[in-house]
Amino acid sequence: MKADEGIVARRYARALMLFGDEHGNHEGLLEQLGTLADTLVQVPVMESVFHSPLLSKKQKSELLDGLKGTLKMGDAMVSFVNVLIQKGRTEYIGAIRLTFERLLDEKKGRVRGTVETASAVNPIQQREILLALSKRFGKEVIPEFEVNEDLLAGVRARVGNTLLDSSLRGKLDELREQLKSLSE
Repeated sequence: MKADEGIVARRYARALMLFGDEHGNHEGLLEQLGTLADTLVQVPVMESVFHSPLLSKKQKSELLDGLKGTLKMGDAMVSFVNVLIQKGRTEYIGAIRLTFERLLDEKKGRVRGTVETASAVNPIQQREILLALSKRFGKEVIPEFEVNEDLLAGVRARVGNTLLDSSLRGKLDELREQLKSLSE
């Protein structure tokens, strides 16, 4: 992580947010930016090309123009990425995406979280967990479900800085601490 990454990402994410405020389609902008960021991670040679000092800014813009159909990028996103190319900021695309996502979540009154379960949960159980978390936080919660067999049973959720642990492992650890404090 570069020292100025957060500053640069915030600046460009805010600019993209303002554009979205004027023209709508915040979610579409996020999706397009996400597709580009994911592609750069999944296709390292493409990432190298966009960051290479050996290619001119014009060549990078031409490459982007050739990829816009494949990446399903609208004119607004192409213009935005061209600004990043002209300013030599393409290496910040991933950070800009994450910052834009956070700004959009804040604007929409939602939070993201991770939900761990001891075994896979079906869609009905996922919906019940999602509703409980949304009620608890008073916001729409966008969860990422993960299986963690170490929990033994139950659920552990991290939303923002809050950890909710109703797993058997968590209860056993809590009991162990209580017994330890009694013996001291």
